[in-house]
Amino acid sequence: MNKTSSELKQEFPELNFIIDNSLPTKLFGFIQNKVVHLHPSLTESELRCTIIEEVMHWKYTVGDITNFNNIDNIKQEKFARRKSHEYLVNLQTLALCYDLGYRTYYEAATFLNVTEKFLIEVVENYRE
Repeated sequence: MNKTSSELKQEFPELNFIIDNSLPTKLFGFIQNKVVHLHPSLTESELRCTIIEEVMHWKYTVGDITNFNNIDNIKQEKFARRKSHEYLVNLQTLALCYDLGYRTYYEAATFLNVTEKFLIEVVENYRE
């Protein structure tokens, strides 16, 4: 269930993962030409979330979708994010957190080794 970032990278041998010291602070990662660029200061949970989000962009998006003034780009972004949510935290895993007594986002996110922000997005995704 809680694979490390290294194990996640190994699941996608088609991609090359690099630490990119030139990334701006607020940009955790991006994918270009089968190369996933990752920010060097990411925590393990941030790294796991970013790796899977970028992999899902590779699998499910087409072209440069950075212009969010285009509705098609927004749809592709949301779809890739939903896929990353489903990949790291499925409904059974959320139910397990509840059964284990985790009642806050912090507790559940720590157990799942994802960020609180990611977990909040997961819950919102399943609510829709």
